[in-house]
Amino acid sequence: MFTINEEELSEKKAQHVKCSQCDGAVEFDPAKNKMVCLYCGSEYDVVSNNAPITTTKLADELVGKKEVVKGLSTMIHCNDCGAEILTDATQVINVCTFCNSRLIVENKEYEMILPDALIPFKVSKTEVEANFKQWIKKKRFAPNKLRSAKQASQIQGVYLPYWAFDTKVDVEYHGMRGDYYNTKETYWQNGTTKQRDKRKVSWKKARGNLTKEFKNILIPASGKEGSNFIKKLEPFQFKELVPYQNDYLAGLSAERYQIDLSDSWKAAQGKVIPAIKASIETDIGGDTTKEIEYQTSYTHPQFKHLLLPIWINSYSYKGKTYHYFVNGQSGKVVGAAPKSPLKITLLAIAILVLIILI
Repeated sequence: MFTINEEELSEKKAQHVKCSQCDGAVEFDPAKNKMVCLYCGSEYDVVSNNAPITTTKLADELVGKKEVVKGLSTMIHCNDCGAEILTDATQVINVCTFCNSRLIVENKEYEMILPDALIPFKVSKTEVEANFKQWIKKKRFAPNKLRSAKQASQIQGVYLPYWAFDTKVDVEYHGMRGDYYNTKETYWQNGTTKQRDKRKVSWKKARGNLTKEFKNILIPASGKEGSNFIKKLEPFQFKELVPYQNDYLAGLSAERYQIDLSDSWKAAQGKVIPAIKASIETDIGGDTTKEIEYQTSYTHPQFKHLLLPIWINSYSYKGKTYHYFVNGQSGKVVGAAPKSPLKITLLAIAILVLIILI
């Protein structure tokens, strides 16, 4: 796992959390891939971390080893959807990023398994705000208040958690292999004897073993609200992963994982079952198979804790929460807009008037 050196951390905070020119707050700018002062515009390079992105043996972490995420000292907890958001001292968030509910803020450092790597934001907030305005314009029945600049400015950048697992799987199986063959079948048609081909299956027992290797089995570790949409925002290009750095989170926030490592590992094992079954069928060969049973043994599983970039705009309308999500790497949009009953009614009246006039 990536660990934070206290001396390096103090130095980075002095250089980047506060601007060395005006002592103002500094945030990560996706468009420039730099740290930028919000007040004087001074720019700083992200402090590079040349350490390789490594995986950790699953057994080492299941014992409960956790560390404090330095620099993200505020924990925001939502009682409605259960989300827990980690922010830095410069962030002021009063409503939940995911469900738009009021929040409880705890100013304390929080222990968790540290992130190993992240994909930095590439799409800027300015781009997202402009795209939101264009997107909502196309929603003809959306309430007018959603078209305001104020609503667009409420978009927030959040890193969402993922577990990524690597493992080898040893498989022992047995079943039945079927091979097709044709025979001649006699039948009557219009008083005449005829023949046609009829396909049959020759079955024989099959037994064997195989080993299959899996890399980056991805399991969303977000809470319910996050998991519901993050799958729709895929794919992410994991070749752009960089070692975890606090600088990338300056002015942004990160959701603390809601699905723990043990449950996620179970989900990862379930996710590879279709690939294991397909490999067994390929190994058996033939034209078809049946009665396949197998046993699996997972060898030296390892994991990484990843953070992925998402822009989120949540808004409430008539007691229901709606979301606008943007993949912070690719710009892919997923969202839903409410429909104004007034606009729908006016359209219905207009159609009725046209029918009467015709």
